[in-house]
Amino acid sequence: MKNGIKVNVHLKTTITVNGEEEVHVFDVPGQVVKMAETLYLRYEEQYELETGESLKIPVTVKFEENGVVHLTRAAEQRVKMSFDLTKSQSTNYRTPYGMMLIDVVTIKAHLVLQDKPIAGEAIIDYQLKAGTEKLGDYQLDLRFAE
Repeated sequence: MKNGIKVNVHLKTTITVNGEEEVHVFDVPGQVVKMAETLYLRYEEQYELETGESLKIPVTVKFEENGVVHLTRAAEQRVKMSFDLTKSQSTNYRTPYGMMLIDVVTIKAHLVLQDKPIAGEAIIDYQLKAGTEKLGDYQLDLRFAE
């Protein structure tokens, strides 16, 4: 992904668990690469830890031509999620306590990609479930542009 196009990435994630809402917002540089009809977006989420240290988590988002979106966060707790309106997706989620199988249920997905100039928008509402138990409701609002 060396020959990518530099973009500005705006990401807002809203997490709702047991009525409690948590919002994370990132405005970071990123890179877009197009391979055949698939678009890849790479960026780093940056967190300030209580110790004063900064934690950077590499993220790759793959936009398939059929509208399926894959998100991989390569952190200590690595996770790869697929957002597909036609079916739920199971994934292994590595936690400090071991692997956990979770289901990603995509509720709503709005996706717009543009070639010239490179830009995109993905708004995805989804739920995470462990078996029959709902872990939370999530909204991913991702926008990028040259």
